[in-house]
Amino acid sequence: GDSVRGALETLLDIHGVTLVDDGSQLRLVGDDGDALPLPGADLAAQRHDEGERADRITTEQAAASTLADAVGITFYDPARDYQTGLQQASRRGCTARADKVELPVALSASRAKELAEQLLARRWRARATAKVQLPWRWLGLRPGDRVALPGRSGQWRITERAIEQGLVTLDLVAAAR
Repeated sequence: GDSVRGALETLLDIHGVTLVDDGSQLRLVGDDGDALPLPGADLAAQRHDEGERADRITTEQAAASTLADAVGITFYDPARDYQTGLQQASRRGCTARADKVELPVALSASRAKELAEQLLARRWRARATAKVQLPWRWLGLRPGDRVALPGRSGQWRITERAIEQGLVTLDLVAAAR
């Protein structure tokens, strides 16, 4: 690849792992593990400055047309004398958009196919995002942590944390179930 950073970003993305700076070190965070349930009562926090209730949970879902319908992974195939191989995963029979990931590793064709399917599923799942506002006691939550929202299925991974208007605001992305 062009750089160590580029190779690492590709490897982290393909395996669904994120590097998170927690202030003192970089942590590897994956889409596995248990989610901390957020109680509905804490999502009913009030704004300190206005005294009115904030939007407790805001969710969005990116349009399907913004995502690729297929993902192709190139890799080095030991069964073919380390020649470059290509494995693809798609959501529909004919694809309108396809992404290609050049993976700088040697692996079997079946494993490359499995990684392509996982990557495509993860990208489609991550199109669902949410923003929640919580009281100060939730300040210990940090990017990479997983939470469960009341009344919503699945788990969510924190991507950003901010202090806004006296509340802890968390940006979330849908994580693996």
